[in-house]
Amino acid sequence: PSQAASLIKSGDITEGITYDPASAGYALAAVASTLLKGEEIKPGLEMQNLGKADVDMDKRIIRFHKVLLVNKDNIDSLY
Repeated sequence: PSQAASLIKSGDITEGITYDPASAGYALAAVASTLLKGEEIKPGLEMQNLGKADVDMDKRIIRFHKVLLVNKDNIDSLY
């Protein structure tokens, strides 16, 4: 976010989308914890603070779609 801060503050860019690396780490740890407890990962999986996951059992992919919207209101708190 810091690279686009001046453009967002000036209004040249109204909003950007990125991800929070901490959320990605949390997702990885939450999935690992679920597996270590012997719980099944399956379509419809939902986790606290992450929401519902897109689970593709055939490809063995788990996706959480928690994006971080960056705008004038929150840019200063992100860097």
